[in-house]
Amino acid sequence: MQTYLVHMRQPRRLWHELGARRFIGFQVLMGGMILSALVHPWFYLLIAFDLWQGRLLGVPDTVFGQWLLGIGIFNLIAGYVSAIALGTVAAARRGRLRLAAHALMMPAYWLAISYAAYRALWQLVAAPYYWEKTEHAGRASAHAAAPGEDATPAPALAVSGEEAQRLA
Repeated sequence: MQTYLVHMRQPRRLWHELGARRFIGFQVLMGGMILSALVHPWFYLLIAFDLWQGRLLGVPDTVFGQWLLGIGIFNLIAGYVSAIALGTVAAARRGRLRLAAHALMMPAYWLAISYAAYRALWQLVAAPYYWEKTEHAGRASAHAAAPGEDATPAPALAVSGEEAQRLA
């Protein structure tokens, strides 16, 4: 999300650097991932609302509504089936067929991604300079100081204010 926003600080410049085709590809790929993560849980809520109203499988009153419902159902089923099939095939090709059943958990995984996207959006608004760095296994031992050395790790990247302005 933040990467997308950084790239889009100067959209005209990005357009000129990438060209029209790559700029549109960037929007679809990066913007689409963010948008889909933010929109996905709302579809579950709409389905639950329609189910609660007793009109989930009801036929819409208009031709446009019927057409829209058909496309929506097709997209939902085709998207889930193709993603689960892709996960299953990938596991089988790597000789890990026992993991293929986990592909059925993709809808739950996508909801977890949506949660993370909303959390990132909240943090971007509420604490834009906060970095929630992931600790990895072995990280603490990698920075362990030898006897008599300072245990504080050196900064990963030291940039002067002038250089930071140039990089921005």
